[in-house]
Amino acid sequence: MFLYRNIGSLVTIFSPARGPVLVQLFRQFLADESGATAIEYAFFLGLIAVAIVGSLNTLRGGMINMYDFVSSEVDEVINGSP
Repeated sequence: MFLYRNIGSLVTIFSPARGPVLVQLFRQFLADESGATAIEYAFFLGLIAVAIVGSLNTLRGGMINMYDFVSSEVDEVINGSP
């Protein structure tokens, strides 16, 4: 993008004194692994989310039974039913 702003920057980028700046920038871009780290974190976060959803689906039946039991016990205490 910066190449199109003014023609003077084109001359300085390709000047022999500075060397092949575009090649250096391209090599830095290829060597940069910061984006890969973000992708790895997103992948691990996705795996953790899948594990949480899977475990909640597994425990769902037991949780429903427990809350039904607690609800019936509270109803017996409030209404005085044996």
